[in-house]
Amino acid sequence: MGALQAGGLQEEELSKNILQFDRRFKVKGGLTSIGQICVYDNGLDEDLIEDWKIRFHGELHYIENQSFVYDVVLIAMTIIVIIKKLSKKICEFTALS
Repeated sequence: MGALQAGGLQEEELSKNILQFDRRFKVKGGLTSIGQICVYDNGLDEDLIEDWKIRFHGELHYIENQSFVYDVVLIAMTIIVIIKKLSKKICEFTALS
């Protein structure tokens, strides 16, 4: 578990717009992150900051409540989200065929 990485310039912009954004790096990156499951689709352009505020709030909750059980729950929820996204893509693909 751990912080979900943004990237380069995006990271700088988010640090300017989200108070204590760097605090998320107190946890080493891992298999998954609450940020991956608390937002279903990535926000783009003007929605980017709001999207990452939601992710960051979730990551702070994880940092403050870290435990083995929390990690297991996050892994299970990540698997569920992946299955949902894959089934959505399969449905879209079969609808196009």
